[in-house]
Amino acid sequence: MSDLDRYIGPEVDLELDAPLEQSKPAENLLVGLLGTLKRFWWILPVSLLLVGGGGAYAVWKLVLPEYTSVGAIRVRPIIVNVLGEKETGEISNYDMFINTQVNFMTQNEMLSAVTDRLAGEQLKSLSSGQGPRDLLREAILSSKLQIHPDPDTEFIKVSMTSVDGEDAQAIVNGFLQAYNSLYVVGEGKRVQSKYSNLTSFLQETIQKIKEKQDLIKDLQSQFGATDLTSHHDLAVGSVSTIQEQLYEYQFRKIALEMRLKVLEGSPAKSMSPSEKLRLKDAHINNDSELNRLMESLSRAEDALRSGGQLLKPDHPRYVQQKDYIDKLNNQIEDRRTVLESEFEDKLSLEVANTRDIELEEVRLQIDEIDVLLATIQQMMAGAEDRTKDIGTIQIQIEDHHNALELHKAELAEVRRALRELELEDKSPARVSIGWLASEPDVIDKRPKMMVAAVGGSFGFGLALIFLLFKLDSRLRTPDDVIRCLDLPVIGTTSALNRVQPRALTERITDDFQAIRTNLGLMADEGIPPIIAVTSPGAREGKTTFAINLATTIARSGCRVLLIDGDFRKPDIGAALSLNGKTGGVQKVLFNTATLEEARTILPDSHLHVLASDPLNVSGTFEMLHRPETVQRLRGLIKHYDHIIIDTPPLLATPDALLWTRIADAAVLIGFSGQTSRNELKEAFTRLSKTRVRVLGTVLNNVAVSSSYYRYGYGYDRSSLKKRQKRQRYTSLLLPDESHAADYGEQST
Repeated sequence: MSDLDRYIGPEVDLELDAPLEQSKPAENLLVGLLGTLKRFWWILPVSLLLVGGGGAYAVWKLVLPEYTSVGAIRVRPIIVNVLGEKETGEISNYDMFINTQVNFMTQNEMLSAVTDRLAGEQLKSLSSGQGPRDLLREAILSSKLQIHPDPDTEFIKVSMTSVDGEDAQAIVNGFLQAYNSLYVVGEGKRVQSKYSNLTSFLQETIQKIKEKQDLIKDLQSQFGATDLTSHHDLAVGSVSTIQEQLYEYQFRKIALEMRLKVLEGSPAKSMSPSEKLRLKDAHINNDSELNRLMESLSRAEDALRSGGQLLKPDHPRYVQQKDYIDKLNNQIEDRRTVLESEFEDKLSLEVANTRDIELEEVRLQIDEIDVLLATIQQMMAGAEDRTKDIGTIQIQIEDHHNALELHKAELAEVRRALRELELEDKSPARVSIGWLASEPDVIDKRPKMMVAAVGGSFGFGLALIFLLFKLDSRLRTPDDVIRCLDLPVIGTTSALNRVQPRALTERITDDFQAIRTNLGLMADEGIPPIIAVTSPGAREGKTTFAINLATTIARSGCRVLLIDGDFRKPDIGAALSLNGKTGGVQKVLFNTATLEEARTILPDSHLHVLASDPLNVSGTFEMLHRPETVQRLRGLIKHYDHIIIDTPPLLATPDALLWTRIADAAVLIGFSGQTSRNELKEAFTRLSKTRVRVLGTVLNNVAVSSSYYRYGYGYDRSSLKKRQKRQRYTSLLLPDESHAADYGEQST
């Protein structure tokens, strides 16, 4: 019995198997993620133990409880308490004062005063290598020492957070006392300096008001009035009147100039046709010579009419009279032509004289308007200058009035500030200590941080598993293939190390029976006559699949030919133990032997095989390009029901594309845990570009739980005892006679 028979086992007749149903993209992603979680579940407890436990221990040892002490400075709103007035604006003076004091308490002057006051105390927080002032600055920047106004109150709070409660309390009280001392000393100097500045500014403002008033009086005295609006309106009205006259004459000049250009550029003015016809008729009708000829013509026609009654048309006298009439008509026409020419010459001369007279009149009118325009423009310039002078002086007066009002407002504000300063000087102290820091509050963050460390470790484990899911592009289940390509999954082959040895043959037989059945279902006409079996890369079970598929179809009673199309690495001859019967494919391609001479027939399955010779590769690839080779290979189908071609890997050599073009359809093979999604996509893309019909994909080496028969019975190790128990009952039955030999060999 051959090695192949040990894997095929008895024939199993399956009625119908449908291809795997494709899931939705979201469901496929969830299934893939759950599969990765199932494979790497051990990452979660390891992450909880190492990351979570280590983080919780580090938090407990490194994070210490913190103590927070709080004190306050009170700032009274003087204006509200003394004058009883309310401040207005987006930011009141009181709020601005508060913000200014908060900013002052963080400056170097204030920090130096605090360190001087705390110099005699041994504080751990201020005893490191850096200076105390720098340490206080770092505490402010890190928000351990906070100085901020308390909303809706009169207090500025000072809080200190430290791992030593006594240090926090001492630093807060030092800030409060140092600030109170600096403010009392600096406030006296501030009030005196402010009072002096306000008094000096008051005198300067009074002097500016007097100067502005004198300037306004001098400007108004030029016109003898305090308001120059009426003078300016009169000047503007005069300018408008002159401007209107100027525009009127300019428009008249433009009209005359346009008329002059028209007269100069156009021919003499022509007479209307009716008038011209009337004059021409009068000129012609008044000609005596023409009238005489007309009368002679009339008498000759009367004589011809009277003679025509007595004489025949061919009579000499009648003919002579008719010739005389024709002569008179010609003379009349000649005279009429002469008269019309005389009329046209006379009319042209009269029209030319009329246009010259009209041109001269237009030029005289333009000269008169130019003189008037010069006079009006002089008047216009004088009126505009006067208007500008009045407007300039009026603007200066208004500017001085505005400046005067501004100086008066400044004077009132300065007097108000002086009064507030005097009242503030008489009022109680504005700044005082609200309360000193007392026993600090304890803040222990370790429990929450430990819980966060444990939760973070769990999230870290999940993130690591998700990262592995994203980085792992290898195909493991049929669902991975469906997510990768829009192709049906024809079937799967089981992983040999996940199946019990006793059930191995039965499992593999079922796998290939399902694949054979699905191949017929996915093609409307049944299993295609010529099928090319290919894969993206090497060692993905392509050759084994081709052998088992051909054997399965052959055992169903069909005539099947298996061709080894991998010339560079032929494996079918060795796998089937053909004992040197290789080179059949090359012999058929080069037409050096007949099909009967080149093929090998397996006795058990009656499978016909054309093996390849690895030593006879030269020229074979070029031979596949020739049309006669394709016809010769396709002509083999008349001897068989099906031809299975084992091709080289698609991504390794171009031979596979040639074989798939020869075949009617192709089956794309992948290997679970080895073939990546990108490799499968690229292989399918190459097949699609060459317009190869791809029936579907088959995934080899799939775990039983993820295989095509994922709900199979009794193939995993957990059901071994149940299968052994069932076999004790089934051993009482006799096997079918058609498979008795196979069962005997399996028991051996």
